[in-house]
Amino acid sequence: MPYDKIRNNKKEKELIKINEAFLNLEKNIETIKTFLVTEPNSIYLEKWLDSVKSAEIIINDPPTYNQLLITSRDLEEIIKSKIELDGAIEETENSIGQLKEILKDNFTTDLAPLLIEQVKLLETSIKKKIIKDMQLLNKNTKDFIYKKIEEPILKAAEEKRLAEEKAAEA
Repeated sequence: MPYDKIRNNKKEKELIKINEAFLNLEKNIETIKTFLVTEPNSIYLEKWLDSVKSAEIIINDPPTYNQLLITSRDLEEIIKSKIELDGAIEETENSIGQLKEILKDNFTTDLAPLLIEQVKLLETSIKKKIIKDMQLLNKNTKDFIYKKIEEPILKAAEEKRLAEEKAAEA
């Protein structure tokens, strides 16, 4: 009797694991289907569609438990990439906004063409949707803003402070 109870308990645990794998895969399929609906013009549309089709074949006739897990992990990677892409796009849009604000104050200076060029590069990177390019351009934009805008202001403030100290000593 105890052996049957242990065996049944083990089977129940295995069924729960399999059910969780199905539920997780279904959830991931629905998430990617949402991408298909919300971004029908994405350059990743074909990849998303193919992954959903493959996953639906697996979920309808799973060859093994491991295949359920592998397919679910594959979809999770796609979802993770999409989240990362969205974050990079948001950061890039923030960089564009920051540059445009700086451009308003520097429209007639020598910085204007450089600012416009930076904005165009960032906008192009959003269209291409290549995460690494956006991240690199965002870093370059931060460096550009520091070197061309913030650093000269800090240097001028430091020079003014030193001049005031010198004048106070005299």
